Amino acid sequence: MKRCSFWRLLCVSLVIWGLLAACSKQDEGEKAFRNGDFAKALKAFSAKDTPKNSYYLALMYYKGYGVPKDSAIAAQLFLKAAEQGYAAAQFEIGSMYANGRGVPLDKQAALGWYMKAAAQGNAMAQFNIGLMYFYGDGVKADREQAISWIRKAADQGNQHAKAALQSLRAN
Repeated sequence: MKRCSFWRLLCVSLVIWGLLAACSKQDEGEKAFRNGDFAKALKAFSAKDTPKNSYYLALMYYKGYGVPKDSAIAAQLFLKAAEQGYAAAQFEIGSMYANGRGVPLDKQAALGWYMKAAAQGNAMAQFNIGLMYFYGDGVKADREQAISWIRKAADQGNQHAKAALQSLRAN
């Protein structure tokens, strides 16, 4: 009986150790990225194909951090992560479509990706949807929809959305 418990505990410990090692490798990439060690970040993010790693690689190409600046490669990587449900990548590819950077200008595609990110609670996506409705940018202008989306972003602490709401109340 005790022998079985020992082996079970050993197996569980090995699984946890493996998970921690995998997380540590990913955290290593994020830490290197934040510290500006882009060579180390590139190596860490390239080691495993995950949506999060694709997102960070896309940021590196978009900004030219440690790699040649390339909006087209960034768009491919953001799209890859976005299609796998990574909210930050959904927001970024939406922004790229909204501005025609690395992809053709496509307001409907932008709105679609913003909606996916917003559904996961991405405050910047919610704010941008609100702006699209406010200005009629790719959608029919709708002040109520605009305020609703901007309020969602403000409720999450988005400072741009809070300032926009104050401005809308003043007018």
